[in-house]
Amino acid sequence: MDQAEFRTIDGQIDAVARRTSHALLALDGLRRSPDPAMRLAYREVHDLVGDLGALRVTVGSLATPPRRTA
Repeated sequence: MDQAEFRTIDGQIDAVARRTSHALLALDGLRRSPDPAMRLAYREVHDLVGDLGALRVTVGSLATPPRRTA
């Protein structure tokens, strides 16, 4: 992956992560909801934020050329 492709993909992941983080903040009241389905919805969005972070690290590792060893 060249640097231009990386910047495009990284920017898209960043935008999705930002929107997901805003959604998580808006759903904060569901974190302690008496309704298990609502607590699950909050946890799923929370996990999605973590998954996007992992995806960003993975994509970043693909953009970095492997180190040469002597």
